Amino acid sequence: MRIKSYKENKVVLLRATESPQELIGLAANITMKKNFNNIEYEIVIIEQDNDLPFNKGLLFNSGFLLTSGNTDYYALHDIDELPISANYSYTDTPMHICVNIYEQNNNGTIINEYKESGFQHNGGSVIINKEKYIKVNGHSNLFWGKCRVDINFRWRCLWAGVSMHRYKSSSSTENDNGFYISLKSKTVVTNQKEIDLGILTYDKTKSQEIPWQEEGLNTIKYILKDKIVEKDFIKYKIDFNYDDFKI
Repeated sequence: MRIKSYKENKVVLLRATESPQELIGLAANITMKKNFNNIEYEIVIIEQDNDLPFNKGLLFNSGFLLTSGNTDYYALHDIDELPISANYSYTDTPMHICVNIYEQNNNGTIINEYKESGFQHNGGSVIINKEKYIKVNGHSNLFWGKCRVDINFRWRCLWAGVSMHRYKSSSSTENDNGFYISLKSKTVVTNQKEIDLGILTYDKTKSQEIPWQEEGLNTIKYILKDKIVEKDFIKYKIDFNYDDFKI
């Protein structure tokens, strides 16, 4: 999502699912939310167009390169976290804003009132400016499946000397403390093999056996398959080679 604020532009990258209805519904919902008052924005969806396990880091890194020409900061956003009350304003330091999550079952009924997202998790939605994203060398490209890539991104920030902050947790939605409904995407299913691989990747990256400076935004390779312009969002379909990013 490309967004203009009082500063420059902002891009929110939303993770794609296999359901076009879910994408369109989420895009339309976000455009109506009070969270974007006084912020001009454009949703950009980065869709993985292959049969490989999901790779969030590759999507964010390729999305960054596809949209960084005229933007100032980003909200790196999971598509299955829908904002109820959140502040997407510019910050100089990275800010984890998806800190309070409501969950719902398949028919849309809220099944728990309040759950705090853990600090080490720092997924869902993170505000970061272009300079800092380059400084931390983006996300790792090596995490296949939904396992530990968000924790690794926090470590990359720490290793690069970039502090990540987060909004305070609260049980009230009458503020901007990052309240979201989890849509529980049906697309990303991590099996035990992917979990084990994610743990191995995490251990090797945390130990610096694979240095963060040598793998990430500066080693991204992708193929742009398609660009689709809709009323509420732009979607890029990308492909990549598993062998280029395996442990």
